[in-house]
Amino acid sequence: GTSFPTCAGEDPDADVDNTCKAVQALIAAFDELKGMGCAPIFRNYLPAWTDWYQNSTACVPGSFDPETKEFSDPNGCNAFAVCDILTTVLTLSANQARTGTCGTTAMLTVLSRSGPVRALQLATELVWTGTTRFLQTDPCPYIYDFFPGVQPLPDPGASLEDVCGAIPTGDCKTYYNIFIEGASAESTPAFIQTPGIEFMFTEAFATSYFQDVTGGCTPEGSQLIKPDFSNSAAVQAYQSVTTYALQYICKGMVDDDYTCGIVSNVGPVNPWKSLDNKSAKFWLSWPNMVPQSNNELDAAFNGTLPFGEVTNVLTQRFIEGLFCSVNPSGSLTISDILGEGAQASVPMGNAPGVPTTTESILNEMCAEADVNEQGVVVRLVAGPLGAGPSPDIPKPCVTGGEPYCDGATGTFPFCNHAVVLLGCDIPNNIYRFWTWGGVRTLPKEVLVADETTGIGGSICSFMVGKPSGGNQAPLQPTPCDPGVCHLYCDVHDPKETEAVASEAIGTGFGGTSTATPAKPEMDSDVDTSEAIEKDNAGATSESPNFGSGRRCLLYVATILFGVLLAV
Repeated sequence: GTSFPTCAGEDPDADVDNTCKAVQALIAAFDELKGMGCAPIFRNYLPAWTDWYQNSTACVPGSFDPETKEFSDPNGCNAFAVCDILTTVLTLSANQARTGTCGTTAMLTVLSRSGPVRALQLATELVWTGTTRFLQTDPCPYIYDFFPGVQPLPDPGASLEDVCGAIPTGDCKTYYNIFIEGASAESTPAFIQTPGIEFMFTEAFATSYFQDVTGGCTPEGSQLIKPDFSNSAAVQAYQSVTTYALQYICKGMVDDDYTCGIVSNVGPVNPWKSLDNKSAKFWLSWPNMVPQSNNELDAAFNGTLPFGEVTNVLTQRFIEGLFCSVNPSGSLTISDILGEGAQASVPMGNAPGVPTTTESILNEMCAEADVNEQGVVVRLVAGPLGAGPSPDIPKPCVTGGEPYCDGATGTFPFCNHAVVLLGCDIPNNIYRFWTWGGVRTLPKEVLVADETTGIGGSICSFMVGKPSGGNQAPLQPTPCDPGVCHLYCDVHDPKETEAVASEAIGTGFGGTSTATPAKPEMDSDVDTSEAIEKDNAGATSESPNFGSGRRCLLYVATILFGVLLAV
């Protein structure tokens, strides 16, 4: 097995750092689980090219065949897993690479920063069992079949047309210009999807959310972005997350002693005077929405799709619930509700993406981020983070040529990115954020809204995770009074039936999957001593017990806590 120096150092009576003990626990867990005949459920995410030649991986030689995608030893890449987890968690180096996974990547990073012991334990659970103890709904099972680290990559000597085609997409052209042109064949390749724990986390949590909301899985087949990026827009639509989805991910990382709260200043963009701000905060977090339902909702509110032609179940449920909060008594007609909303300076379809954070809220979040075991994730406009040392202050999009507007008019630069708030030097006007695998800084002038209008700056909302002692305070919008209904009175929960689930999911990538998903094969909970005997009795490196997922999950927790509590 792998050895690791003692955490006590030369003084056996010294206080031992829990993170050091967690590192020991992780290494011990990998050794023990392998010895018990377990194999990582996420093992396909561990083989990774070591250079652009694409003929060798970071696995034990002979344990994995890149051509056939077969393992002769399913534990042959475990050393890469250990190294990858420790590096990603302890150095805050998770990187979304060329994907649209900023939300899930930020959530993994905020846990790594605020609770590295928890992050190491969660990563161990995820590698070996394909899920975590806290996720409300299972991830989609097909994600375990992907091989992101041995995906065919372009030849560094290839031309732009060879890599991206005659009409390259913007994403592919950027990838080529930055990572391929002039690259050395001996250098570490620029993966499109990062192999290891980052993409495991992304796929597990993103598909868990999708399945929790819709009752079905995202369409199978094209969830890895192709080397020519021809499917990147479709895939990234599934990878993007709302504020509500960030809260779901947070709850899937921690136990009930933690709260995952949404903080936002919705008053300036609340389209209805009759909608209380507590309800507006809920609805502007875009609850229970996925790409297909978002598309219909946008079309309904911008007038291109009549409300009577809305067919997506999630969209119907959202609109009905929103109208209930606006008009719980039923005293207003639909025309009254829409007429009031039409008078708003920010249309409902745009409101969740318009920055409204005040300086006082920003500084409150700075204080939250500075507390041990707490973390703050921020939804903001990405542009200023990549604009160099002197970024422009965001302004209303009048012509579309203003900074960060990207051609949009009649609105404000939209929040399109999620980052971690690391800390704030308020006297020196320096606010530090983690994103894209590193640290960026911005001044408050770029971040906060106009004092008069309450609109502007770069930040839309915050997701704060912190210990609460079990005191949960979920957002509860105002419901309709009994018997009141507006448009969709017979809408079902999309998780009730397979047929309704398919309506909620819609189509994407050219097809739909509505088959009832399941976790990776898992046995019932059994007495652990009996399970150990059974696993050890039949376990060999050639024939591991692939059906021991549930027992492996129990062992992960037992071994980690046992080592952490050991003297």
